[in-house]
Amino acid sequence: MSAHPSEKDIYEDYRQYLLLVGDIATHYATFEHLIDQTIWLLAGMERRKGACVTAQLMSIQTKFRVIVALMHELKATEPLHNAAKQLSKDAQKTSLFRNKYIHSPMSLAVVKGKLVPIRRHTGVDVTLKDELVPYDREEMLATSARCQELKNRAIILQADMEKHLESLVD
Repeated sequence: MSAHPSEKDIYEDYRQYLLLVGDIATHYATFEHLIDQTIWLLAGMERRKGACVTAQLMSIQTKFRVIVALMHELKATEPLHNAAKQLSKDAQKTSLFRNKYIHSPMSLAVVKGKLVPIRRHTGVDVTLKDELVPYDREEMLATSARCQELKNRAIILQADMEKHLESLVD
């Protein structure tokens, strides 16, 4: 590498963080869409009518309460209930990390002579916190992996519920 890095080199780390934010957002959005589809399936609604309903359910916790209630009405097995409840708990934890990266404004700062992506962290814990903190690449990678895992587990839950519904017809 030359003694005078190009502008592209300076921003390469920043672009990598933007890609991670995109990965987290995309995988979690796909997960949420799968959960919406599961609600439509359990409620016996076609996609457009179902979307009218699930578009009004803003939190993942609310969507899972709907799923659990519908599963109860459809007499889903205990293992299915447990899988949905565990997925809900894991989604709630993951959404806290997802929200931190998706909804925090990103900026750049020079730290120890290096350009570093930072985010504004604002919160109240007895007193107001309003600080700039560097992005945690390892935490972001872990969050992306957890979002992918949620997506995969939602696919399995949906398939298992389809099998359960088919068993009710037989």
